[in-house]
Amino acid sequence: MSVSQLDMFLSEIGKLRADYQGIDARIVAFDWNGTWVNLASRFVLSPNLRKRPYRHQRSLSRIGELCLISDTIPVEKLIEITDIFANGHLSLQDKTIQFRRWGNQKWDSPYVPVFSCLNNSGRGNWDRWNVFAYSLRADESGGSMRELLQNDGIRRLESKLSSLPAPFTGIADLSTDFVGQPWVHDILSWNRLEIVAPIQVNFVSSAKLENNRAMILYDVAPGYQISKVSMGYVTSQADRTLTRGRIANRAKVKSGQTDTYQSSVRIPSSTEGLTLILSYRGQEVDRQTTNRTVISGENARITSYAKSDPDLELFHRAIEPQEKKDLSHFEDAVRVLFTFLGFSCMKPMTSDSVDIIAFTDDPQQVLLAECTTGAPDLHDKVGKLANRRNAYRKTTSPVAMIATSLPIDEISAVDQDRARKDGIVVVSRENLIELFTMANQGTTPRNVLGYLSQLLGSPF
Repeated sequence: MSVSQLDMFLSEIGKLRADYQGIDARIVAFDWNGTWVNLASRFVLSPNLRKRPYRHQRSLSRIGELCLISDTIPVEKLIEITDIFANGHLSLQDKTIQFRRWGNQKWDSPYVPVFSCLNNSGRGNWDRWNVFAYSLRADESGGSMRELLQNDGIRRLESKLSSLPAPFTGIADLSTDFVGQPWVHDILSWNRLEIVAPIQVNFVSSAKLENNRAMILYDVAPGYQISKVSMGYVTSQADRTLTRGRIANRAKVKSGQTDTYQSSVRIPSSTEGLTLILSYRGQEVDRQTTNRTVISGENARITSYAKSDPDLELFHRAIEPQEKKDLSHFEDAVRVLFTFLGFSCMKPMTSDSVDIIAFTDDPQQVLLAECTTGAPDLHDKVGKLANRRNAYRKTTSPVAMIATSLPIDEISAVDQDRARKDGIVVVSRENLIELFTMANQGTTPRNVLGYLSQLLGSPF
């Protein structure tokens, strides 16, 4: 008998059961002729039992046919959640929620589980959050949000959502806001049930070279055991491996929402490339490969550019415009900045396209950028960028961002919230300055995408 998708998920997370204490449960359900039916839900295994309040809970409670469940469940009850795929229902907070596929105008069989690894060291299904995770999701067949929107009951519910004091554009908007940003890109084809087991152990930045020692920083979220973290390395010159081994030394350098540790390893003077592999309980969770110019903190692109713009005076005036005459060069400066950061950048020749497409040799590292010297959502920039991003999704998984010359305190909360709901990263003047600092330090495109992901926010 072949191993089922559910069995694969349970087998992989078995070694992590000692780390998890609770399950953060988020469910959006609606009353369909007296039966509570799931619309969107996510269950995230966590090393703690903290509760996350939801700011719109009170106003949404006015809608009688809508049910929002936010609860922390002991991890021992994981079997009750995974049984959803067999039984098609879950009882929680005195309500029994049906988890069934919608097809032929009726609620049909239970969801079909699909197991996957998310952010598998930069080679997985989804690299948005820069955190490795095991995922068990409902198969899209017969269960997509797009099909549900044809349901008359859902349409009536959406009309009420749009009339609230803090309105929602629809079920997709509410689901994103309450359950969290989807791992998959298109909310309309979002699998409506997901169980996620994250391992929040990852590199902070590229390694730096000090006296022929590579200095490495990595984060470990509270609850994960530092004794179970291990790191391997491989040094190379051209296509020849020089040394390989494990790095045992570590020291905590910062405590907080995540603990930051530093390790180091001596590398041969002839090293051109360094690959670092971070593992937790024997599972690779993050990886970075850098060349010697990055390790040493040099940036050859900045050095070459500075020959035509000494001290980068024109660049700085354009990226941080103080006078009106400098505003017209802002888009050019953003393009140059992402070139410094290791991307190839171009402006599409078509008129109805994004301002900048930035990419690397890795087809998963694609960035779509709009640039503005005003408000991020002026002239519906957020909506237009979201639509343009969707056109690329058939072949790649681009990150979409709006770069503005405005400082963060001049960007309205409304614009930031609108962009966040559409999965658009807003990059302020301060963020651009920080990105330039990263470029000066010789960062990698992968770290840049991780930084942008952090600006958008993490579901964990």
